[in-house]
Amino acid sequence: MKKTVASPPFSYRPGMPGYVFRDWEIIDYECYELPETGLWFRGPQSATLEPGRYFSALGAAQTFGCFCPHPYPALLEKRLGFPALNLGYSGAGPAFFLQHPEILAHVNRGAFCILQVMSARSTSNSQFDNPEGLAHGRHRATGKPAVAENIFKEALWWDLDRIPLPYRVIMPFLKYLSIPLPTARRLVGESRENYMRDFGALMAAITVPKILLWFSERQPSYAPRYHSCWWLLERFPQLVDKKMIRELSNSADRYIKCVSSRGMPQPLFSRFSGVPVSVDLRDDKKPLSGGSGETASLYEGFWKNNAYYPSPQMHEDAAVSLETVCRDYIPD
Repeated sequence: MKKTVASPPFSYRPGMPGYVFRDWEIIDYECYELPETGLWFRGPQSATLEPGRYFSALGAAQTFGCFCPHPYPALLEKRLGFPALNLGYSGAGPAFFLQHPEILAHVNRGAFCILQVMSARSTSNSQFDNPEGLAHGRHRATGKPAVAENIFKEALWWDLDRIPLPYRVIMPFLKYLSIPLPTARRLVGESRENYMRDFGALMAAITVPKILLWFSERQPSYAPRYHSCWWLLERFPQLVDKKMIRELSNSADRYIKCVSSRGMPQPLFSRFSGVPVSVDLRDDKKPLSGGSGETASLYEGFWKNNAYYPSPQMHEDAAVSLETVCRDYIPD
């Protein structure tokens, strides 16, 4: 398996997603700097920013379309014959967009907005400080860069992910031992409370019609299990459950649920040679906010298959699920 080696023919610029460099041999995201924001978003650039003549899609990497040549906003643009503005940003949570009113100004000049249900994993809590609302923050006790997974692992007195491989045969039986330790349970509660506050404020700040989108491999029904960091957080959108969605959907004009795993896992190939390649997750070292220096990695190692971000087929399913509802909000 060949590691990706190609690099983009330009240098890093503030506000540019790290995916651009990590995934260059596999895909060109055609990122561009959105006017008035200083931030780079997924291309191709919208055909128009004339008020009322485009729709926006707000979300994280799933809306951005990691490893996907045509994410669901682009597919919808083609199906609807109406321009899309893809505002998916790597690692974003609701707090990120609240800090960027210039992004929300573009949203509110559009005809309507598709608002992806983002993860609650990286929301700030009493032990994790994440003022930027992105995937990386800081450990409050040490002040050092950290990701939320490390904070939750510290709160678990045991973690089945650390069991040596020969003994993992017992894991299917141990998964029923879900012991909600006080610290871990408190952190989950704090993260969810702060997430709902931020998401509610974000929805209130969007004045155009809002279509809330659940886009995941899992159903919203979910209960934290405290014997493993993986089972605690589960699949994207981490920590978000049915009760939270019920509350959020009350503030949306429409709610669409797209649950699919079609095309997963997705093999990764070089767009230059067509041979299988792998990405080194450590190559994505720039802070997602666009600053300088390095921070803790959310994942480490090599991926020869994408088993996390929605596959191209899943994006097709999302576009099909959204099409009919979106037509109701296209101006005559």
